[in-house]
Amino acid sequence: MRSNSSNQYPSCGRSATLGLRILLALACSVAGSVADKADAYVPPPRSLAPPMGWNTWYSVNVHIDAQLIADMADALVTSGLRDLGYKQVGMDAGWWMANAGPARDVSGNIIVNPGFFAGTSFTTMKDLADYVHGKGLTLGIYTDTGPEGCAGHNGSGGYEVQDAALFASWGIDHVKVDHCGSNISGRTTEQSYRVWRDAISLTGRAITLNVCNWGQESPWTWGPGLGQSWRSGHDIWASNPFAWNDVVVNFDANYHPGSSGPGAFNDPDFLIIGPQFGGGLSVNEEQSYFGMWAISAAPLILTADIRSIGPATMAIVGNPEVIAVNQDAAYMQGVLVSKIGDLEVYSKPLAATGERAVLLLNRGATAATITANWSDIGVSAGSATVRDLYARTNLGTFVNSYTSPLIPPHGSMMIKVSGSASTPLYAATSVVAAGFEASKAMDGSPSTMWHSSWEDRYYFPQYVHIDLGANRIVNQVKYLPRQDQLSDPVGGKNGVITDYRIETRVAGGDWVGVGSGSWPIDMTEKHAFFPPRQARFIRLVALSGFNGFASAAELSADHLGPSTGTLTAPVSAFASSVYATGFEASKAIDGNLSTMWHSSVMQQWTYPQHVTLDLGSIKTVKSLTYVPRKDQITDLAGRNGVIKSYNLRLSLDGWTYVSAGSGSWPVDMAQKTIIISDTSARYVRLEASDGHNGLVSAAEVWVGVQ
Repeated sequence: MRSNSSNQYPSCGRSATLGLRILLALACSVAGSVADKADAYVPPPRSLAPPMGWNTWYSVNVHIDAQLIADMADALVTSGLRDLGYKQVGMDAGWWMANAGPARDVSGNIIVNPGFFAGTSFTTMKDLADYVHGKGLTLGIYTDTGPEGCAGHNGSGGYEVQDAALFASWGIDHVKVDHCGSNISGRTTEQSYRVWRDAISLTGRAITLNVCNWGQESPWTWGPGLGQSWRSGHDIWASNPFAWNDVVVNFDANYHPGSSGPGAFNDPDFLIIGPQFGGGLSVNEEQSYFGMWAISAAPLILTADIRSIGPATMAIVGNPEVIAVNQDAAYMQGVLVSKIGDLEVYSKPLAATGERAVLLLNRGATAATITANWSDIGVSAGSATVRDLYARTNLGTFVNSYTSPLIPPHGSMMIKVSGSASTPLYAATSVVAAGFEASKAMDGSPSTMWHSSWEDRYYFPQYVHIDLGANRIVNQVKYLPRQDQLSDPVGGKNGVITDYRIETRVAGGDWVGVGSGSWPIDMTEKHAFFPPRQARFIRLVALSGFNGFASAAELSADHLGPSTGTLTAPVSAFASSVYATGFEASKAIDGNLSTMWHSSVMQQWTYPQHVTLDLGSIKTVKSLTYVPRKDQITDLAGRNGVIKSYNLRLSLDGWTYVSAGSGSWPVDMAQKTIIISDTSARYVRLEASDGHNGLVSAAEVWVGVQ
């Protein structure tokens, strides 16, 4: 928790034999932004990458004012850090009137500390936000879940809707909500942050939320649905001076890779890197610190005084190749794949096929070499090229493994391994004892297993990932419960997953639920079938398990047919609507989740609208599945364009269409499927006769054929 002590600075920072599957990836509407209409600044679309920026806390504590914020914004630009991705400017505690007078005016609005604007040309927070925005940066602010927050400062408990609206009117882009004030009566911690999420939604402004409850009550299990990031452990500056042990404790507490994903990340706290912090870390330790955060897909939030940042610090935090690992469009947290004593290897799947970022970490007190085996990191056997990302130099081609030079105590080396292909790599939320790593669930042996940690028992959901290495067509997950009979006298059933959900995503996309259900508590192999779809990443989400555990002896995913981009028959798409550039019907079959088919704004409320697929030849059509658009920018709940009433029409010649099914869908983000009797057709048309807010659009549509 937050402390009044000056040396304890707290912070806070988702088969050809079964038929042709055609994927239509879509994105954001041309209907416009819901940003504050009085504000000429339009916040950028929600970033799916970990946030990067700077925060006041560890550098100046509560001693902040508008001039400092403006100066730091200037420094982010002139230093070049903005252009490397550091675009958030975060105001932590100290901006709000505290202890010296009333915290709110007669209308209940927050009173800004009267000295905050002294000596500047700024008179309001809106003025300051406009200045920061003019630098190509975003502005963040701080509050608390309780009426009073840390060290006697005020909070927003009971005022969330009013405070969120005020922040939006100022032009705030992200808000960090601390938890020193606990919860107001009747709420759980999750509910307190849910209230904040909903209050932000009501503003119509794309404000991101940082959940800051120091890893208590397992925020990695509920944070992904609420915030852009959630603190996974206590405040990182726990000793004086700041020490290496502070870094590794928070790094370990942050190890929940199954929870991390596009737009939602585990947060191990800020980066205390730079000589102004008293030299608590050596240069090697600072380099490892940055590499550990980068491989973890953690927020990269600097706290050093940017105005005086030196070359040594800049060489670490300004390394574009390490930053690229953190920001990579696979959005995966690195996974511990090898541990021999104090020597560890972490592998992070990258968006490019066959590429892994690998951190070789020496936690020990003696210099040592560390080996990365291709079989551990998820690269196919054979030759692969290796690049040193710290030194930004190519090291050459290696076969089956790479062994580092001597790595100093508390030092590390980050490499990128590029192979001809990649093999499945598993990731899990849990910290596990040696011998129960997630990779054990793919070794082909029913005598070894992945197993959620003892500390995490009863904390659900638990996740296990599969990385297929490239986008493929998938339709099934197989799960074999642990086969040991030692830990449970009644049939070895400990850890049998009972309730589950299956989610998939393509690289650069969001997680999409494709199926859920329950399995019996027995030792037989279990199957989860779902409509064939394109995916690179699949995860089995364990919602409950026998005796409070989740474990698996073997896990696999069936992928069908060729990789994305090689279809078994010619496919084209056309539609009834006129489109703005970027929303053409052809976007419905490009395999990119960030593009979409979308009816013209000029034709909204004019129905029917339709998108038609030409399969290239006559096939036996069995189904059509549709996923609504997943963007959250133009509508508070992301529902613009959800098709409410539909007609599925089929044609042999493209002229005469016959209805194969019709009905209505609820206005939600769930996947919708039409199952029909086998029907011969070359052309498949999804016809929308009504859509939410007068628009029709889709994030994914595919056709099941034989």
